[in-house]
Amino acid sequence: MLETFSPVEWFLKSIRYWWVITGLIIAGGLCGLAVRTVQNDVFESAAVISVGIDYSRAGPLTDIEEDQIVEIVGDVIRSDAVLSRASAKVSGEGFAEVLKFETNAFAERKNFRWILRVRSKENEAASHMVNIWVEEAIHELEEAYSHALVADSYSGYLESLVSCLEQSVALDTGQVFCEAANLAFVQDEIKKVNRELAEEKLASKGIFPGVLFSVTSYGETPARAIRADQNLYVLGGSMIGFLASLFVVFSICRKDD
Repeated sequence: MLETFSPVEWFLKSIRYWWVITGLIIAGGLCGLAVRTVQNDVFESAAVISVGIDYSRAGPLTDIEEDQIVEIVGDVIRSDAVLSRASAKVSGEGFAEVLKFETNAFAERKNFRWILRVRSKENEAASHMVNIWVEEAIHELEEAYSHALVADSYSGYLESLVSCLEQSVALDTGQVFCEAANLAFVQDEIKKVNRELAEEKLASKGIFPGVLFSVTSYGETPARAIRADQNLYVLGGSMIGFLASLFVVFSICRKDD
């Protein structure tokens, strides 16, 4: 009867059938392994982009500031613009697959390195696609870096204009570098430089002008397939086997009663 069911009593009885539980767990894990084995192999190739900082330009930085610089580089690497161009190039070269972040394209940070990984059903395709991704990422970083340098020069120019404006209206004109007659020109120039500075900062994608980056290793053709999700299949099969064993043992215990 259900009202007389005792979980503790049932657990003690089920210990007698430990071999059933163990056997079904092992069988479930083997079934999960078998299912994974018959599926298509997946190959993975990886490339590395290293990030550095030019401290002569950056000056002293906190750990948080250094972390932000490296993270922004990662944002550019895995941006939609980079992956879209890389996917278009991959398709143009006759590959059926496209790059999709967190599906077959992954970017992992380790300290000052970004590791780019691409998975494919073909080993040559994996290495080719990751190298295309690296090329497009470096191109985007170089483009953003050039805008960052322009923005930095505009910032310096803007500071000199503001200083010029302040001196031109100062009461103490002992050391005035800008004449009052040029005041309208300076004001217009400040507005112009502010607009151009905003555009360059946007185009720089947040890249710091003192950042350094380079490809330290390109993707190589993998010789063996990976088994990244093999453990999940085995674990899933084992869990199914465990649940099945509970049902079997429970049925046996009820018959014994």
